[in-house]
Amino acid sequence: MNYETRTISDYLKGIKSEQIDVAEEICCEIKNAGDYNKRLNVFITIFEERTAFELSKVIPGSKRQQPLRDFPMFGIPLTVKDNIFLAGVKTTAASGAFQRFVPVVNADVVDSALSSGCVPLGKTNLHELAMGATSSSSFFGPVRNPVDPTRISGGSSGGSAVSVAMSKLPIVSLGTDTGGSVRIPAALCGVCGFKPTFGTISTAGIFPLSATLDHIGILTKNMSDMRVAFDALAHENTMVAKKTSPKSSPVSRTKIGVPESYFFEDCVPEVEKAFWRSIEAIREVGFQVVEDLEIPGIEKMARTRRTIQVAEAYWFYQDLVEDPKKRKLVGKDVMSFFDSGSKVGMMELLVSSQERLRLNSSISSVLQKVDFIAMPTCLTTAPKLEDILGREAGSIRRQLVRNTEPFNMCGFPSLTIPSNRLDSSELPTGMEISGRAFDDNELLEFGERVWRLLHPQINY
Repeated sequence: MNYETRTISDYLKGIKSEQIDVAEEICCEIKNAGDYNKRLNVFITIFEERTAFELSKVIPGSKRQQPLRDFPMFGIPLTVKDNIFLAGVKTTAASGAFQRFVPVVNADVVDSALSSGCVPLGKTNLHELAMGATSSSSFFGPVRNPVDPTRISGGSSGGSAVSVAMSKLPIVSLGTDTGGSVRIPAALCGVCGFKPTFGTISTAGIFPLSATLDHIGILTKNMSDMRVAFDALAHENTMVAKKTSPKSSPVSRTKIGVPESYFFEDCVPEVEKAFWRSIEAIREVGFQVVEDLEIPGIEKMARTRRTIQVAEAYWFYQDLVEDPKKRKLVGKDVMSFFDSGSKVGMMELLVSSQERLRLNSSISSVLQKVDFIAMPTCLTTAPKLEDILGREAGSIRRQLVRNTEPFNMCGFPSLTIPSNRLDSSELPTGMEISGRAFDDNELLEFGERVWRLLHPQINY
């Protein structure tokens, strides 16, 4: 893994001063991607240099580059999860059922990234149809962890997270997050992952999983780059536009809430230790920490979200599920979810929707008492791949998604930051921080403060 890289800001300064040649940098990064892909199975498609620039709005080889003010991410490598459309490029969602599908349009978020100056490197591997938290079930084989290739990357945006961890340049990766699919692999791979407020970034042009839970998410190496990427990708959203320059609240007036024991059940010692070490670091500089916050009804969260997700997934993929030939092209763990969705009755879905409103109200009430909610992102480090294959829907799923799924249910912004030392040999762990709806910029600003506090050894 490579942590000693420039920020996007430093990279742009190098381009402006003509100390950096974008074509040379992208060429080297494509070669790097090809090298680590052999070991980690990160990409479904890697572009050649010519194709990468043809898909972008960057003109390679020009000494006098386009005005950088028009391109906030000029020359920044971009990787795209392979359930997000890139026109003219196969988009498989890591499923045999869609192995030859080629969209004719870009997803909205891809258009935004390319218009911001990003150069696409390729389409990343994932858990099939984004229906899993491990990225071990894919038509193209499992994605492997960048710290220890015998372990899982997390999912479903596993390839996206690994591409960020392994990049030698500042990089932006696009993923999707329905129950934690950006934050989970980010935490297990030692990078930053952000799920904005529901609807802040358009989901038009992706393979949907659950229309009312799906979010576009962003992965970067550090929180400085995350703020640049989010600003570029969400700049047209009127709900966040007026908050693009949040004022930093005084440290002593900022309250961070740590919720009740539900969010720590089955937490492995190394994850819990790293989390509380991070909380103590936050407390020591003067932030207020409120512990044991109660979220009424939280014990119903898992079943409620699962009911909604599988019912909506079945609705979209019904033709595939009911076609005997197509069923054989989908992995058993994924098909079991679809079959569960086919059995959800209208009354059960209505009850779950009502329960969802109550749970959202509970989380909103907590965020009236504190500014942010913090907890471990996942309750375990990355398990061995051999222990997960064929057991993707087992107990590991609860350890991975329990703390991320509430913020898909309510649609509030949520991010994960590495909570242990990135330059150590420890398996990565993540600290999840979540905030109020449409306070995305306030959350990112706080996240950057926490990043610099927890990782002063990284030279950004």
